[in-house]
Amino acid sequence: MEINYELLISLSILPILNKVLFWFFTIQLKEYRFDRFKEYLFTNQWKKAIFNFLFYIEFPIFIFVFGYFFSSLFEIYAYQVVVYLLLVESIFVLSKILRRKMIIPKFTSRLLFTSFIFIFVETIFFFILSNQYLFILLNLIFNFFFIFLSVFVSLPLVNHLKNKRISTAKKISKEVKNPIKIGITWSYWKSSVKEYLTQILEKQNKVLSTPKNINTEIWISDLIIKKLKNKYDYFIAEMWAYKIWEIETLWEIVDHKYGFLTAIWTQHLSLFWWIKNVIKAKSEIANKVLENKWILYVNWDNKNINKAKFSKKLNIVSYWIKESCDAKSEILWIKDAITKFDFYYKWTNTKYKTNLPWTHNIINITWILAFCYDIWVNKDLLKEALLDLKMPENTLYVINTRDNIFIDDTYNLSEWW
Repeated sequence: MEINYELLISLSILPILNKVLFWFFTIQLKEYRFDRFKEYLFTNQWKKAIFNFLFYIEFPIFIFVFGYFFSSLFEIYAYQVVVYLLLVESIFVLSKILRRKMIIPKFTSRLLFTSFIFIFVETIFFFILSNQYLFILLNLIFNFFFIFLSVFVSLPLVNHLKNKRISTAKKISKEVKNPIKIGITWSYWKSSVKEYLTQILEKQNKVLSTPKNINTEIWISDLIIKKLKNKYDYFIAEMWAYKIWEIETLWEIVDHKYGFLTAIWTQHLSLFWWIKNVIKAKSEIANKVLENKWILYVNWDNKNINKAKFSKKLNIVSYWIKESCDAKSEILWIKDAITKFDFYYKWTNTKYKTNLPWTHNIINITWILAFCYDIWVNKDLLKEALLDLKMPENTLYVINTRDNIFIDDTYNLSEWW
């Protein structure tokens, strides 16, 4: 039987490309961090990504091919088995492409750089193995290993460039003094409150805020380098970290005067090891606020925030919907998709209305109003802005159709929720 190597290689392109794109997407989602990927190993997502239907076909075939590696019958039997496998997988991938179900990573300079290293690593393994069948099967089953090896090889240069950008961002942030800088963290609600605050302040000010859920040190650094100017009145930064010392880097980058601590919970607890480390890390936002002698707004109902140790010199404004807080709201009624509530702060009581549903939105609005009072935002403007607020998509977002009402909360798929 004639061995058609061109056919073998052609049929392997789509299956291997499909898996390479998936794993690059996954490692990109985990920000190229091995600690985050280690956390991913203990999830059901990981099990489904590895031990799926194709794995139970590919792995026995890999064992079969490996078993016949030194046999004279290897070429004929291996060729037939591998070609049929690749044909089936190519049809499967082609159907995904036609249905637009392919998972594709976002194109970035780091992805491009890591991809070049990946190709180089692949080339080395190809010549080491000197066997096309084993090489193709290894790429089908264990290609994530080659990708992680490529990420590891790229780390020295990537870390050097990353630290250089962070240093540049810190310098710019210190030099650009006109915008009032606001840092928002942590476990949940941070994206929503950032969006609401941005919408309100934009009514009469120029506001720069981190887009969507971009909240890590390198993304915030890039935003500062590219866009932060003295023409802005406010800079609102959503901040997130996975280790105790990382939030310190973030608050040095942002150099915020005001800080907002929305909640402390168990997200990514495996990276912090203990809840006390989570509390310590996430309360570090207070350090920069204290240094700049401004105000930290905290969700006082959150039990873990109450365990945090803040300096007595720190100016704290607690908020919630109960009597013991500095700023509080009391819901009066909800009717026709409008929520009316009383807001109490600094010995004043004002009635407000908003088109936002759910109690947690009123809680978030409470600290936003307290902040707006502290910076002397006009109350009439606040009343107008609250009625115009739009919920971020996928966060208990209400979708009205002709016959039904859907609540989309796909963004908040944490296990605790």
